[in-house]
Amino acid sequence: MALHDDIRSFTKKYKKNIETRTELNDKLFKICDQDKWLKTLKNRAVRCQKLYKDNEKLISGLNSKLCGELSDKAGEALFSSIFDVFFDRFEISDVPIIILLCRTAAEHFEKKKDYNRLVRIYAFLTYCNMEYYSRIRVEERDKTIEYAKKTISFKEHYAELDDPEARLRIFRTYANLMGNVLEEHTGLRDGDFSVYDEMMALWSSETVQKMDGNNSDIRNEVEWMKDNMVYVCARNLLDYRTVHSEEIRNSEIAFIKEKLEEHDKDIEKNTICWIADMTLKIINSEITPLDAIHKVIMKTDAIAKPDFEKLTPEENCDILDEKYMMMELSVAVLRKMDFTEKERTEYGRQITFRFFKDIHKIPNNLFTNYVDDICKEYFSMVRPFLNGVGEKEQKLMQIFFLRQPLTYIHCLLVGSLAYRLGSAIIEKNPEMLVGLGELDSIKDVISKENGILDFVRRAGLIHDVGEIIMPTIINMQTRSLTEDEKSFILKHPEIGVEYLKEDTDFEPYRDVILGHHKSYDGKSGYPAGFDNTASPYRVIIDIISICDALENAEDYISRAYKEPKSFDEIFREICEGAGTTYNPYIADMIKNDDALRKELRFIVTEGRIKATQEVYRNIVTCVQYGGSPYFRLNAVDMVNDG
Repeated sequence: MALHDDIRSFTKKYKKNIETRTELNDKLFKICDQDKWLKTLKNRAVRCQKLYKDNEKLISGLNSKLCGELSDKAGEALFSSIFDVFFDRFEISDVPIIILLCRTAAEHFEKKKDYNRLVRIYAFLTYCNMEYYSRIRVEERDKTIEYAKKTISFKEHYAELDDPEARLRIFRTYANLMGNVLEEHTGLRDGDFSVYDEMMALWSSETVQKMDGNNSDIRNEVEWMKDNMVYVCARNLLDYRTVHSEEIRNSEIAFIKEKLEEHDKDIEKNTICWIADMTLKIINSEITPLDAIHKVIMKTDAIAKPDFEKLTPEENCDILDEKYMMMELSVAVLRKMDFTEKERTEYGRQITFRFFKDIHKIPNNLFTNYVDDICKEYFSMVRPFLNGVGEKEQKLMQIFFLRQPLTYIHCLLVGSLAYRLGSAIIEKNPEMLVGLGELDSIKDVISKENGILDFVRRAGLIHDVGEIIMPTIINMQTRSLTEDEKSFILKHPEIGVEYLKEDTDFEPYRDVILGHHKSYDGKSGYPAGFDNTASPYRVIIDIISICDALENAEDYISRAYKEPKSFDEIFREICEGAGTTYNPYIADMIKNDDALRKELRFIVTEGRIKATQEVYRNIVTCVQYGGSPYFRLNAVDMVNDG
């Protein structure tokens, strides 16, 4: 078979696997009957394992055939594969494959000096790298910027670009470079708007105006960039973290005023202009704090609601973007202006309620990474307005519950295992907990049992908080992970600690989040720089480490890439690693207690199934009917109530 036929065959089969994977996951959200749902769940596990093997074979086969020079037919087939399959049905999990195909195609079309195709390929590389690899490794942002600049460099051949889509991609890449890369990397927060100025110079050029002055898609992109710049300026002026020189501050104010003059009559209709106008009133002390927050909340409520049945994905994304911007403004107002602590808390809670009300209605399988990112930022913004670690835990788990249900189920089960194991330790070996926090004696341990068990359960629930920014593929594998992805997984303890570092309520859980993948003796595991043996919370780390291992047992739901091990197999591995990998005293305690082992096995078998069904059913209810989810923080409760 010729290479171009191999590429078409790969595309057809891989596309089918993508569709099958989506169908299998969607079915879990549609079946209410318990027996049918369980049958579907088991069928999904078998089919996903087959998909995993099929995808491995497909990717490996294509890899081996793309190492030589491409014929013109193969180059065209590769270009079609990229844009007919992966561009139109972009899935974050497919990015490593897309990048392989794009790099190979780019090399081919560079030799042919086919600027139309090169612009589209490098623009797609920019987007993929930005959406995926930039979140895995910070240094990958440099690669994203490199791809973006390569895309933009083809503006020198603008007159030769006869594909309007290619010309549009140049402007869209400017938008991506500003809105998603430089904003985080360098530049916009420091008042450097050179990229924007460069784009406007291109737009104003004679060549572009002659070819595309009336191109509505490109004009809309330019207008979006103008709006985005206004928003960035407004945010910078209100951001307590941003300290600008008077010159930069004045230039940002002037830029906002210029935009507002253009939209003088329709400021109320343009959310960004409304935000900019409110920003000027705030910094000029033209509005009281209470008036400002009341107006912001009323404006937020006036924004249209997403409708995932009638509106397009793009329209829903625009609505979510508006709500996110209003959320940022709300938080900035509460932090920047002079409120009493009571007022700040009251209005902060109102904002939090509105955020979660919107998030509950977003279907789990839509905009996964986009919405996950918004959730991550939202929680960081509203956290100061939540009341103590209990409420923060609830809201954090709601995000996992709605956006990453498999991670939530894992944390739920680990928390339940830890609660039961902690209870057994207090009953049989309370001396193990002496020295933990303010527990100076066995008497202290016994008298404070409820607080200890609550702490242990919560440690199990939030131990994997670092996975809140994991790309979807890592939580739902349908192919083997790349080396970069594997390395990223090893960083999730550090990512979790970094995410919660400014919150003192989570400080007692820091060592557990950081150390739950370290071996008992501290000689292996990750992160290498953390010494779990010196931690005052070492025994809690040991409990979570064992529970994390036990949770793998009987799991045919979330780990499609391998056959699940039985509870007895996992426990045998724990016993074999006692003293090195796992705490020997806890391992012996489980080994010598038949009733305890039975309870732990129960949690990862019947408990897992019941918890999974309730989670999926609850998500469907939230999306269909709105309102807050009713979810448990203990898997055993689910089974006992069932």
